[in-house]
Amino acid sequence: MKRFICSLLILLSVAGFSQDKITGALGLTFGISKETAKNIILKQGGVFMPVDDNNQLSVQNISEGEMNPRFIVCYFHNDSLGMISLYFYDSDKGFKMLRLSDIFSSKYGEPTMNISSKFKVWDVEDNSITLALIAEPKNYNILLIYSNDKLAKRITDKLKLEDLKF
Repeated sequence: MKRFICSLLILLSVAGFSQDKITGALGLTFGISKETAKNIILKQGGVFMPVDDNNQLSVQNISEGEMNPRFIVCYFHNDSLGMISLYFYDSDKGFKMLRLSDIFSSKYGEPTMNISSKFKVWDVEDNSITLALIAEPKNYNILLIYSNDKLAKRITDKLKLEDLKF
């Protein structure tokens, strides 16, 4: 019995420490400056799209492994990268969502929030990944958000305040 408990504790501790950290996406890590992000994106062949907000970068023509987002948006707070949103068209009618979900579950464990097959969140320390399927007639779109929880809160609070301005 004693051996079993010791083995179980060792197994649980190894499983807990083997979980990967969420540090960003596309070679972009949370906390880097906007200028550093631009350089990384340019090296990957990304093409910048015009945006109205100095705290954002909008990019096309960039890929994450086998996944090719239609575009991405990087959000900054005080020149520190806090959120990366990737927008995909899922021509496989939800299959890409299932594949992404399987990839994240194998890497980060079961989702900490699993509202349905269309909305999942993985939290690891102060960072998270949100995966959402937006199904419309004839269109399946996926929103994938990598975020540093502290910076993302400041970014979303600022976006909400800006929405209130007339």
